[in-house]
Amino acid sequence: MEIGDRVLLAVFAGGLVVHFGMTFLSMVGWAVPGKIIASIEKSPEGRTAISVVAFAFLLLSVRFFILTFRRKYGSKAVAHQGPLGEVRVYLGAIENLVKRVCRQVPGVREVKAHISNVGDSVSVFVRCSVSPDVSIPDLTRDLQKTVQTYVKNVVGVEVNEVKMVVENITTESKKSRGSAV
Repeated sequence: MEIGDRVLLAVFAGGLVVHFGMTFLSMVGWAVPGKIIASIEKSPEGRTAISVVAFAFLLLSVRFFILTFRRKYGSKAVAHQGPLGEVRVYLGAIENLVKRVCRQVPGVREVKAHISNVGDSVSVFVRCSVSPDVSIPDLTRDLQKTVQTYVKNVVGVEVNEVKMVVENITTESKKSRGSAV
């Protein structure tokens, strides 16, 4: 879900909380919410405001209904023409490939990857933790070249760039932290 949709969902949920909160308070006998609503409904401006808010909530409801049926990866795939037709590779599949390739390099401890679609090619962003006994410039240069070559050979798409961020220098791998000896 995009950030804009999350903001809309928060507004929608907040409106529902207010609406059902006032309904609940009216049902348990508190007269103030009912009086507020009645005074708003009496004026033409109040009816217009309620109509606009109700229509906005209707549009938001339709938007969220459509979002529930949208495919997760939708257009987030790289397509290229093969000899027998179009081949689509989801960015999530490329991300998993990049993680696996990076983990095979000695000195790399943890890997997080993000892939962006740039036309017919991809950009790769890798965040990793490394061992203290490796040369970070050499390691990152080798990783960049390895990722670029591997994605090109396996997936068949060009890699525009491979950005690297070393988040941590550690002797522990993610798996060994949870085990106590």
